[in-house]
Amino acid sequence: RSKHPNYESDMRDASIAASGTLLPWVSQKASNRFAWVRWVVTGNLLLSFCESKETRQYTKLNPISVTTLTSLMEALTKAVETTIGEEMSDDFGLIMDG
Repeated sequence: RSKHPNYESDMRDASIAASGTLLPWVSQKASNRFAWVRWVVTGNLLLSFCESKETRQYTKLNPISVTTLTSLMEALTKAVETTIGEEMSDDFGLIMDG
């Protein structure tokens, strides 16, 4: 480390440049959780889908509970709300049509 103080950023940059992804730097747990949230949201599925016997039989994803999935989705919602709130102007107009 003393000879290469920037090794973390150098490795990250090299990995992104070579593969176009951060996947090597994402934990298996985080990747699994993201996959469950994405599957349920993009498929417009019930949250209980993740605990279905059939779902677990036919997926290679590690099991996840409805409670965990719900808390992940709530945290994601709050993060998106925060990001939008920071980028949004203090003044804006609202038009009602109908």
